[in-house]
Amino acid sequence: MKTWVLYMLLLMSTISAVFALNTKNSYEDKTSVLVVGTIQGQHAANPKYSYQHLIQILTTYAPALFALKSVLCS
Repeated sequence: MKTWVLYMLLLMSTISAVFALNTKNSYEDKTSVLVVGTIQGQHAANPKYSYQHLIQILTTYAPALFALKSVLCS
């Protein structure tokens, strides 16, 4: 009985080690999200945070996807 338990423990630990070696690191599967605060139309009048700054952020991080919030003014 003890021998059977030892064999099972050895088998389970070997299987666990094989799965651990074949699994990607968890950080490789995570999605990164970058949130950039904007001041909407005021970028045209603000030299410290202009539209050029937003373009620089987008070219630096080169996102695969980005979303915009549209605000309609009446």
